[in-house]
Amino acid sequence: MIVPRAWRRYQPPWHRATAAAATLLGLLLLTAMPVLADSGAPARADSGSATVQGRQAWDPATQALRPDPMEVTVRQAGDLTHEVVHLSWKNFTPSSGTSGGFSTATVYPVAVMQCRGSDPQMPLIEADINYVPGVPSDCILNTQVGGTTADGRNNLVWTVTGADGTGEADIEVLTRQESAFLGCGPTVPCSLVVEPIQGGYKGSKANPTKYPMNCADHHLDGISSVISTAGGFGYYCNWSQHITIPLTFRQSTLDCPAADSDFSMAGSPMFGTAADLWTPGYCKGSGDVQALHATFNSSLDEYQARSTFLSGAQDVGLTSQPAAASATSTRTYTYAPIANTAIVLAYAIDDPVTGKPVTGLKLNARLVAKLLTQSYSGGVTCPAVGSYVCSPGVGHNPASVMDDPEFQQLNPGLPTTAMSNQGRFGSFPVVLYGRSDMTYELTRWVTADPDARAFLKGKSDPWGMRINAGYVGVHYPLEQFSKLDLDGDLQWFWNPVSSYAELTQYPVQGKTSAQNTWCTPDPAHPDRCTHTAVPPVGPGARSIIAVMGMGDAAKYRYPVAALENAAGQFVEPTPGSMSAGVDAMTVDEKSGALTADIGATDPKAYPLTEPVVAMVPTSGVASAKAGKIADWLGYAAGPGQTYGTAPGDLPDGYQALSDRQAAQTVTAAQHVRAQDGAEKVPPPPPGSTSGGSSSGGSSGGSAAASGGSAVSGGGTSSSGIPVSGGTSLGGTTSAGTAAGGTSGGASGGTASSGGAAGGSGNTSKGAASGSTTAGLPAAPIAAGTPSADQAGAMRWMLPVLLIVGGVLLVGGPTALVLGRTGQGTVLLARARSWYGRLRARILTRRSG
Repeated sequence: MIVPRAWRRYQPPWHRATAAAATLLGLLLLTAMPVLADSGAPARADSGSATVQGRQAWDPATQALRPDPMEVTVRQAGDLTHEVVHLSWKNFTPSSGTSGGFSTATVYPVAVMQCRGSDPQMPLIEADINYVPGVPSDCILNTQVGGTTADGRNNLVWTVTGADGTGEADIEVLTRQESAFLGCGPTVPCSLVVEPIQGGYKGSKANPTKYPMNCADHHLDGISSVISTAGGFGYYCNWSQHITIPLTFRQSTLDCPAADSDFSMAGSPMFGTAADLWTPGYCKGSGDVQALHATFNSSLDEYQARSTFLSGAQDVGLTSQPAAASATSTRTYTYAPIANTAIVLAYAIDDPVTGKPVTGLKLNARLVAKLLTQSYSGGVTCPAVGSYVCSPGVGHNPASVMDDPEFQQLNPGLPTTAMSNQGRFGSFPVVLYGRSDMTYELTRWVTADPDARAFLKGKSDPWGMRINAGYVGVHYPLEQFSKLDLDGDLQWFWNPVSSYAELTQYPVQGKTSAQNTWCTPDPAHPDRCTHTAVPPVGPGARSIIAVMGMGDAAKYRYPVAALENAAGQFVEPTPGSMSAGVDAMTVDEKSGALTADIGATDPKAYPLTEPVVAMVPTSGVASAKAGKIADWLGYAAGPGQTYGTAPGDLPDGYQALSDRQAAQTVTAAQHVRAQDGAEKVPPPPPGSTSGGSSSGGSSGGSAAASGGSAVSGGGTSSSGIPVSGGTSLGGTTSAGTAAGGTSGGASGGTASSGGAAGGSGNTSKGAASGSTTAGLPAAPIAAGTPSADQAGAMRWMLPVLLIVGGVLLVGGPTALVLGRTGQGTVLLARARSWYGRLRARILTRRSG
């Protein structure tokens, strides 16, 4: 599955209309057609693409220029953040000299790089006739194959053009947060540069009069280094052909005004991408949205987040599992869903023959169990050949997952040799080091499958493959991954990664977590040596699988595997399948939190759909802080559920809250604002939208009767979101990178170097390798019965919002009908608030 770029076309479930208003809405639809003609909320690929033409390229087959100019299209050139963008081109010089993808033997390759400025400069190599000393580079620090920026970030992609003159590539786009050298941001222009290496006579710098440069003369291309990778990059004839595509960037957390923090929150690394987009949407405040400033530390795992929240060191903890029933806290609290995402197995696997990315992988639980237990041999059989040292536990197993007969049976037609691209390392997935809800839920899904469970207990699969003996007897589900095979070379092939943010970038950077089997001596300490990391590879030669959240897979455009659900269907994490997974969530009776049901029998449900839930205090917090937390929950349940790329929107890879979840969050916000000590605030029953509390607590007011929008002492905004009486100054949200930060020790310990304050007995070192936390035992998760399918008319999506908005503006009987349909006050208030903004966006697109 390739990440859908049209995620925004799928609208949140509370946008559903009802049968009672169907006839009237149909009539309104007819009258609204001129307005709705372009109301499909187009994907970013449609609204942000850019196409730029260049000169005519040289065609070695005809020994003449190609008739049409070179043309490059960038699928998304505007409204960018730190993400991966896709480029394609046509009418280029075909590459040759290698089979499959790019290598240093390729002739007529293509270089793609990100540069600062809208008209970037690149210094020519000193051997070029036109070389001028002192010209600064706006792109990379050097002109060789592995070019990096002046601050060390790799932003150069080498690739190839097909025989038909077309090609494509993905490139990681960096912002000022990742590269100060580039400095790309809302007010600092940057660009992508595509440089085709086309050759031409470079002349003689020693005797330019006799041998002048002639870029149109290609008679020496076959023997000249000008058409190769290292030799051609930096020569005038090639740089003169470059094509520049301007880029624009959206606001980020750096654009928020400086202010004191209103409250702190931490946890759920999978939510980090959404938090990065939400923060600039609420840090300044506009309209109904109160200005909020919250420090968010996504480098803390969920176990640390639960611990620090329960100790009082964090104001809000983000998690996917509820705390253990035996956990103690310094204050009462409840749970409030803020979004949904999915755990995915993302991959970057290239066909070694064509160099093109492999897509469409299907994985069942037993295959994933094999991947997570070092059960593939990596090609090192027993007895080992040459200098390799075999691992007896897997010496007779397939070399890689793509050599596994079970995989081949599920994935007919896919190349079986792709994993050989990165040798023995491709079948050892990149996983997170340390305790994580992501790890717990993934291994819970694996062990729920009878075949996978039997394999983990030592039973061979039908083809004779057995689990690595080092993993027999391990208790599942796991809170964290550990490599347990320390025999032979296999111990160096798999190393869990300490930083989630770094892990998510491994596939696009061509990195595995493997280390070299040989030990490099330390000159300063002759008795020591180091197993260095295996070097990354470029597009066309990758074999990488990584476990991460869907929001990050969407951000980096990774394809993700279709997983087998409890109904026996292989399902990709799409908006529809994640919505089915959300509808199947069950209530944990001990906490009132909605939790994932991996045993859901809905054939449409993606089995690893996960909620992101905020643990929020209902006592022990000052009134002003409680009001800000309640405001944030209101934002999360309201404007934060609008799909889009604008600051404050919900990005690709996340699923909006269901009606039940939104009602639970609105009710939780009431109790937080009131500080009334409420605990275990459950969502309304399936099929019901009555989630409001009958008492507003000390802040006064009461919930709306149907849907429960709180009316606090500070009043209620026109969007139905509880708001405090005053408006705070704007603030910025901290990126929360706990690099090297330390926390813990005493209860309520103070953080340093970015680390979050630690709870009682909790110690951590940012996300660094070797961190330990006292943490909490994983709570049992209710399986229960899947909720009734709530699918309705959500396919009406944006048109329904516009229609309902129009109805509400004119008032009348229709608003009364909608108010009694079960969608309640939340729907009506939000629709009224959103109508003007959505209609303005549509008209803007029409005029553009």
